[in-house]
Amino acid sequence: GAGIGFACVLLVMLIASINYNLSLGHALVFLLAGSAAASMLHAFRNLFGLAIRPGRCAPVFCGDTVNFQVLVANPHARRRPALRLSALEQSVTFEAAAGDETAVGLPCPSMRRGWLTMGRSVIETRWPLGLIQAWSVFVPDVRCLVFPAPEPDPPALPTGGDGAREA
Repeated sequence: GAGIGFACVLLVMLIASINYNLSLGHALVFLLAGSAAASMLHAFRNLFGLAIRPGRCAPVFCGDTVNFQVLVANPHARRRPALRLSALEQSVTFEAAAGDETAVGLPCPSMRRGWLTMGRSVIETRWPLGLIQAWSVFVPDVRCLVFPAPEPDPPALPTGGDGAREA
C-alpha cells in the first residue's frame, strides 16, 4: 500500500515537472525513485542468508497460551533489524544480532486439545524506509501438545471409605 502510493506520488510529480519544465522537480523525482530502488535492495539483503530452525515448545493446558519457539541464525557480520515473524494470525517483531542465533517466541492461543502445529509461517521486513515489503514463507516442524484443561472447581477428595481400614 505505501509503496504503490509512493509510486503514484512520484508519477504525479514527474508529470508536473515535465509540464512546468522544472529541472529541480525532475531531480527530486529521480532522487526519490533511486532511494526507493535502494530500499528494495536493502529489504532483500535484510532477509538474505538467515537460517531458520525449529525450537522447543513446552506442553500447555487447553485455553493457555502456546509459546512456539523458532531459532533464527544470522551468520553475517551485520545486524538484521525490523524482522517480523507471523503464524496462526499472530505476529512478533524482533531483531537478529550480528553473528548470533536469536530465539523468537510466538505466543498463540490454544483452543482445542491435541497436537497444535505452527503451520505456514512468514518472516518479513519493511526495513529501511517502509516502502517495500520483503518476505519468505516457510513451514517449520514445530508442534505443541495441548492437554485437556483441568476442572476449574473440582469436588473434594473422598475421606475414608468402605475399603479403608483404620488401625
